[in-house]
Amino acid sequence: MFRLLLIGLVLFPLGPAYGAQSTERDSLNALADARGALRSHIRQLRRIRPSPGTPRIAREARPKVIRRLDDAGTVIPGNAWIVGHRIGLRVMQGELDQALAMAEVCRAEPWWCDALRGFVLHAREEFVEAESAFDASVDGMPADLHCEWLEELPRFLLGGESAREFRRLACPEQIEEERRVWWLADPLYLIAGNDRKTEHYARMVAMELHHQWLALEGSTCSPAHHEAQVKQGWPDWWWSVERTNRHLGDGSGYRFIARGLAGLNPLESVPGDWSLDGSSSAEWYDPPYGPIYPLEPQTAFFRRGDRFLAAVAVDIAGLELEADAIVDAALVLTREPDELHPGVREETSDGSRYLFEAMVPAEPHVLSIELLSSEDGAARGRFAHGLPGEPSEGLDLSDILLWDWSEGVNQEVDAVLPRMLGSSHVPADQEVGVFWELYGAAPGDAIDVSISAQPQDRGLLSRVTDLLRITSPPEGLRLEWSEGMSADEAPARGRTLALNLSQLRPGRYTLELQVSGESGDPVIRTKEIELYR
Repeated sequence: MFRLLLIGLVLFPLGPAYGAQSTERDSLNALADARGALRSHIRQLRRIRPSPGTPRIAREARPKVIRRLDDAGTVIPGNAWIVGHRIGLRVMQGELDQALAMAEVCRAEPWWCDALRGFVLHAREEFVEAESAFDASVDGMPADLHCEWLEELPRFLLGGESAREFRRLACPEQIEEERRVWWLADPLYLIAGNDRKTEHYARMVAMELHHQWLALEGSTCSPAHHEAQVKQGWPDWWWSVERTNRHLGDGSGYRFIARGLAGLNPLESVPGDWSLDGSSSAEWYDPPYGPIYPLEPQTAFFRRGDRFLAAVAVDIAGLELEADAIVDAALVLTREPDELHPGVREETSDGSRYLFEAMVPAEPHVLSIELLSSEDGAARGRFAHGLPGEPSEGLDLSDILLWDWSEGVNQEVDAVLPRMLGSSHVPADQEVGVFWELYGAAPGDAIDVSISAQPQDRGLLSRVTDLLRITSPPEGLRLEWSEGMSADEAPARGRTLALNLSQLRPGRYTLELQVSGESGDPVIRTKEIELYR
């Protein structure tokens, strides 16, 4: 557990006595009066049984304590303990303008002043400025203290192998790894600043102030209590009897710290690794723009020399967000903390879905598809995607792209993209267009092509009913054909067909495309789809 920074004034002196009439005795008396005022306030709150009236009682009691702390602050304005609680109580009181003004003229140790400024700015939802202030704080704090703060990550926020890998690193390496943790944990890349990161550091400041509250009564914070605060927000009810904003914990929220492959190797992760589901044992954070709903977009990559054309479509209809209230939408592709590639957004003519395109280096990327509403919250889908980094010898394929079939559409990606389906949920009662690009075929080559839709595992109950012949097992679909390459085709040969899936039962299927030439192994691409009626 990180040290009590200020109790006993070990790290921080009283601060210089400003003014001719300020003596060391005046400073000691001022500090004693401030501690006594806060101790009395804590005792008053502890005597109150939590009820709907508790916030009002606490709000009415705080101004008296704040005045006495302010009086002490005029005598010893450089004292870190006093300035911390003057600012902390004002944040609790909702006096964020006054708290920020006080943080801006803080005379304590610079790193602690930066931490308090970040604390206030986070409460004001000024996340860019808060992140900058916290970065300055950790850069300026004593090195051993920074290492202790870093230890909170593997102890409470990271899990499994991610925590073990973090602990194997020396402290200087952990500093770099922390950048990676917060890069992956950023809730929405389309919002400037990383509010999950600033939330964590705001909790650390709140916890330090809370430790000091407890020390005034001669008590300490239990490990379980400390863990809960770091994971889920502000501590005991007497500290958080009235929340002036939705940050610093409110008993529920979303888990943003990457887990599984998303944490260890994000470029190989799948959507499930980025689940936002928060449980009682996990870290969580409830952002001010929440709730955050899951997105299941359709994604397809196409080769363009040493680049990928990334195409993404997401349905707007059927979302919990009202389409008219969506104020921003973004596709962001990233491979490392300082590399964010935004996509170009378009909207279909009927307003039913958003389409995104981006040109990125021909390597796997983490994709984040994000929508932000002015009324209903936000939505996000995040996962890794990419074709093999180097084209295979001979034939190669793009991803499979599903589109709203229509006769007469050219077999070119630019013609198909405006009709790209916004998810892999496919209606079984109508034809669906399937598009792909073929690379590496020479004029005159004979190419064998097959496409199939095979049912995925249906679970124990479905298998039992099939076995007892209560239901018939689902059948798949397979088409095969051969074609020759003409001399006038472009190097990236677009192919499209209409697939009739009406004979298949609803459920999850694997769509598999396979091509092979006269020599060499077949090239295969797959896409998971779900049929519905």
